[in-house]
Amino acid sequence: LIASIHNEKANGKNQNNMAMCLAKSTDNGDSWIILGRIMEQHFYGDTLNNVCGSNPVVKDGYVYIYYNEADTIKGTESHGAVIRAKLNDVLKAAAENTVCKWNKYYNGKWNEPGLRGRSTSTGSSNIGNHSHIAWSEYAHEFINASYNREVFASPDGLTWRSLGTWPGTDAFYFSIVNPDKSFNGIITGHEFYVYYADITKLASGNWFRVKVQLGSSKK
Repeated sequence: LIASIHNEKANGKNQNNMAMCLAKSTDNGDSWIILGRIMEQHFYGDTLNNVCGSNPVVKDGYVYIYYNEADTIKGTESHGAVIRAKLNDVLKAAAENTVCKWNKYYNGKWNEPGLRGRSTSTGSSNIGNHSHIAWSEYAHEFINASYNREVFASPDGLTWRSLGTWPGTDAFYFSIVNPDKSFNGIITGHEFYVYYADITKLASGNWFRVKVQLGSSKK
């Protein structure tokens, strides 16, 4: 298993200098090892901006991960951004307990380094804000459940539009699950569940879910 994680204490001292890392499990998730850092924000140093992050998304032989990029040295503003690497390179490096080179999307190209490179906005900073992304076989596009209980959609993973929100308070740590409780990165039908944590009720340890229904198929 491969997972993306955000490294809140990347400098080992405080919550500044947030980065993205990959982790690996060889026992079905019972234990994990951190493989290494794959992304650092362009303004890396005093930034207070949380990179948050999404699950790894596989498409056309590449692995994509979405996150929040700091727009200023103090991290007071941010935008949604994305990095990618070849799937074969990711798996080969993981087998050796390390990471391969990742690149950020910038001005129509994937030529900026994952570590402190520049990036182009994918839209709202919520695109990679503790979000969960899956491919919808029904809608033929990516579906993204994200912060503020908002659902986004994108045909290419680069340009996103909001499909709306559901009522409630701030929420994060989302998981998309099919009605039959299965999930392998694909939403199979016109509806699915989103499981999430309510920021005001974390102490209770309870998780919540909402049913999302998509509109007409684009097929």
